[in-house]
Amino acid sequence: MWAAVKFGLVGVVNTLVDVVLFSLLLHMTSIGIAAANLASYGTGVVVSYFLNKTWTFSQDAQARPGSSFVRFVAVSVLAAGVSSLVVLGLCSFVPPLPAKALSLPVMFGFNFLLVRHFVFRRSDATT
Repeated sequence: MWAAVKFGLVGVVNTLVDVVLFSLLLHMTSIGIAAANLASYGTGVVVSYFLNKTWTFSQDAQARPGSSFVRFVAVSVLAAGVSSLVVLGLCSFVPPLPAKALSLPVMFGFNFLLVRHFVFRRSDATT
């Protein structure tokens, strides 16, 4: 349970990083919307990885160093696709903003389970 709370708090931090950086890039540079979004989202993913590795799943992360960043990025890309499908599916029943809001708990659970059991799972030697 505590890991899920920490995971949620990390999500708040990386979302703030994403939104603030996106806003700064749009207002202080001539970069386009898509490029600003890609840069800010990517930065949020990196921040999320390091906070989850060092705080949320610190003991598990130590058990499997190495390719955890690649797995984390893969989960993030998969989650972005699943999120889009969920939101689009819900838009058949509700407007886009409520659809996005309704998708959040689903995506939180999806992301938490994949990060917990695929990215930062304990190795066989530590269980």
